[in-house]
This record gives sequence, structure tokens and C-alpha cells, in this order.
Amino acid sequence: LQVGDGNRTYTVQLACIDVEPDAESSAVGWLREQLPRRRRVNLRPVGRNDGQLLARVTPIGDEQDLSSGLVSAGLAADSCSTEPA
Repeated sequence: LQVGDGNRTYTVQLACIDVEPDAESSAVGWLREQLPRRRRVNLRPVGRNDGQLLARVTPIGDEQDLSSGLVSAGLAADSCSTEPA
């Protein structure tokens, strides 16, 4: 995802998911539906991966983060062994 704060743009990788290569196009389409441009989000950083921010991303006003949504939609697998509280 590309996330901006008005001054800069950051690349954010969704935490705790694995998307199969054959499902990548469908996952991107799902994300575009859920997160149109200029939609505000809450980022909960969980680390870094090759210099890229790894975070849970929740659209403002929604309860479910995008990683969990992709898993629920069957477009990704949960790669975290335990869910943060």
C-alpha cells in the first residue's frame, strides 16, 4: 500500500498475511474496493521487512483491519501464529 500524510508517501506492507501469486490480482482488487484513494487509515506498526514498514492497517470507521479482511475473503492466509491483543 502507498500511504501519505500530506507531505510524504510511505510504502506499507500488510502484516500477518501471505497472498498466493495466483490470488494477487484478486487481492489487489479487493484492497482497491475497501480502500479508495484519500481514505483515512489507522496504522499499527508491527515491524519492518527489508526496510519497508510492516503494519496492521484499519480504515477509519471500520473495525476489521485489511489483513484480517483479506483472510476472511479467502484471498490470503494468516501468517501469524498468535494474534496481538
